[in-house]
Amino acid sequence: MEAEKPVKKGREITVLLDGEGKHGDGMCKINNFAIFVPRSIIGKKYKIRITEVYSTFAFGKILMEIKEE
Repeated sequence: MEAEKPVKKGREITVLLDGEGKHGDGMCKINNFAIFVPRSIIGKKYKIRITEVYSTFAFGKILMEIKEE
């Protein structure tokens, strides 16, 4: 039986990108589950929508950048 994934397609979450994928996408991890966000900048915080979910990783689309005050 496959373990439950920490994200679902269509879910909106706020993430701080602290890593980089092999194609230059920003990346973060939730419970050791990688989320890649194309056209993002490492070190920035974004509100994203999960667009694709696979067995060990997911992709998200930027909805907005969260500015630190």
